[in-house]
Amino acid sequence: AAALVGASHGEVYLADPANNTVRRVAGVGAADVAGFGAADVAGFGQRLDALAAAVVHGDPVHSVDGLQTSDRLAFGVPISRQHHTIGAVVLGWSRVAPERDPLDPERDPLDPLDPLDLSLLKMLAASATVAVNQANNERLIAQSALLIEESAQQASAVAEFDPLTGLVNRAAAHARLDAWDADNPPAVVTIDLDRFRVINEAHGMGVGDEVLRGVADRLRSATRIDDVIARVAGDEFVLVIEALSEPQVADVAERVLSALAAPVIVAGDPVLLTASVGTAIAHDGDPAEVVMLNADLARARAKHLGGAQAVHFDAALRTASFETATLERELASAIVDDEFEVYFQPLVALPSRDLAGAEVLVRWHHRTRGLLTPAKFMPIAEANGQIQRIDQLVMAKAVEQIRAWNAAGHLPAAFRLSVNVSADRFRDRDFVETIGRDLASDGLADRLRVELTETVVMGDEARAVEVMHALHDLGVHVSLDDFGTGWSSLAYLKRFPVDAIKVDRSFVEDIVVDSDDQAIVEVIIALAAALGLRVLAEGIETEEQEAVLLALGCRYGQGFLYDRPMPAAAFRERWLNRTAPAVGSPTQ
Repeated sequence: AAALVGASHGEVYLADPANNTVRRVAGVGAADVAGFGAADVAGFGQRLDALAAAVVHGDPVHSVDGLQTSDRLAFGVPISRQHHTIGAVVLGWSRVAPERDPLDPERDPLDPLDPLDLSLLKMLAASATVAVNQANNERLIAQSALLIEESAQQASAVAEFDPLTGLVNRAAAHARLDAWDADNPPAVVTIDLDRFRVINEAHGMGVGDEVLRGVADRLRSATRIDDVIARVAGDEFVLVIEALSEPQVADVAERVLSALAAPVIVAGDPVLLTASVGTAIAHDGDPAEVVMLNADLARARAKHLGGAQAVHFDAALRTASFETATLERELASAIVDDEFEVYFQPLVALPSRDLAGAEVLVRWHHRTRGLLTPAKFMPIAEANGQIQRIDQLVMAKAVEQIRAWNAAGHLPAAFRLSVNVSADRFRDRDFVETIGRDLASDGLADRLRVELTETVVMGDEARAVEVMHALHDLGVHVSLDDFGTGWSSLAYLKRFPVDAIKVDRSFVEDIVVDSDDQAIVEVIIALAAALGLRVLAEGIETEEQEAVLLALGCRYGQGFLYDRPMPAAAFRERWLNRTAPAVGSPTQ
């Protein structure tokens, strides 16, 4: 570097990447920039190392006295620390006067650098540029490799786990099911939450997500650490467990039902959460898809039976599944072709058994299967959304019939027609408007009673109260059906503007011999009386049941003891065209 003495100068700059600028720190020989040493610019070549070390350490390359700088020519040498470029040594030359180079006294100090010096500066700068580019490339490659590795890990996690609950997903569950020890075949438990859509629609998906996370926690508490728990769809979960025996698998299913049975708190209110559960055991090397399908068929059967229960797979379910699919297609045609007829079952006053009203029940005149009761097709309609259209047809037929009976003068003064409404129809925005349009012009709203179960109003109590008040404004009455079977029915009596409650038939069936049933019904009747509500007991089949209910204070009843459901013509003949009650001798 001797050839540069007296002709070259250096300045130290630090880079500021945030502002895309550089800042001058010191000139050669004028300051010592601590922390920058030869090690920081290692790899730039031996000649560059020597020059950079001299510049960075403040060794005088030339005298700064009288220095006149020029920016006509300068070359940058980068400074790096921990593999990051943080600055540069700028090499250039200056005109220095009046000193002369002691090694070349004949040379005019104001002469520009000779070609050899200039070439050396260019070479050093070029070496620095190549070195820094190489260092940057190596750093980018290392960063890219790290990002690729992190992305692969994240992709693997996304591919295997459900981000909402932290459980494994369907693909991972299938993989683990396929990898299970063939000598110890597994069992599959599939779980589908009942009426979860109500919570989602009423409170939004945020609340629904909280419920799903809570369900995942409950499933963890109900299973062993080695069991596989997966969330496979919106509100569907799967367990892959060791299949010891069918009874033991059934025990697992019951633990799941028990874990989910306690109500969840939604918007400060308790909501009943139930599930339909299906179980299946792998046999003879069944692939994962087959075992999963078998469990799904069992779960579908549990939901068809009303939910809140577990069903174990057997071969008959395959046939039943085919029949269900066939019935679903036929049901769609039946709605279009209006193959439904409304039946009427009397509601009577006790003890006189005078006619007080009737409940509307639907029957399907199937083209090949004959007359079908709701138990045969309503679960299918509820599962696929056809229930709302059926509800509309039933309500329209009920209104048409009550209008005809009223016009003919057949209806007793206190007669009211009770129509069950599904959750889907109740949530429809045009539900109240349609009833008002059909009834208000005739002044028949007071003749109609809408029956709602707890499952219909659960999930969005504010909306339920709003709809009930709107019905009352029309003059329509509201009753709470299947009372006493849910977790929060007593609370509903206070919150909901209902006119009557129906004691569920499950409490009536054994009321003659079961003191617990008697106590429950007695409390319900007393509470209703205190709130000014009418109480009707359904499912009365014997004189003894009626006697117990009368003794407890029940004043209205419904059941086979009085009559079975029947078509409109038969109901008119048996009940509306006579003054004495028709008891017994059921028709159909």
